[in-house]
Amino acid sequence: MPETIASTITPLEAPRSSNGRQSSQMTQLLGTSGGVKLRLFIECDSVPHQSCGVASAFDPVKLEWTVIASIPYQELAVVRAGFDPYRPADAWAAFLKDSAELLRQLELLFG
Repeated sequence: MPETIASTITPLEAPRSSNGRQSSQMTQLLGTSGGVKLRLFIECDSVPHQSCGVASAFDPVKLEWTVIASIPYQELAVVRAGFDPYRPADAWAAFLKDSAELLRQLELLFG
């Protein structure tokens, strides 16, 4: 299991990537010491304004994810670097940079 990311946020799984028809994504599940489940989702689409970077919290009552932090598509490292979404291996470092920014935002909320 990877080490703690912040004082209250820990990874529940390693980041994983997947490919859509015109995009590449990175997803990671996290948890807080208070039992909140968090999900990071970063997508690099062939159409830049359809790319996104969001952190969501799971609501166990409503059984849905609620976005609590985000990165505007223009500020995503995977978009700014001009990575080809059809070659996700080339974008992995940028996905991790965007993931670190979302974690920074979560630390402000949960730290």
